[in-house]
Amino acid sequence: ESSNSNVNTNNYNLLSGLLKEFFNVDNNSS
Repeated sequence: ESSNSNVNTNNYNLLSGLLKEFFNVDNNSS
């Protein structure tokens, strides 16, 4: 159970980083 939680946390952090990068690029281009 705890390892599954760690995977979910890692996936959340990865997605958060990608979303931040996407919005940073979007804001910089405009």
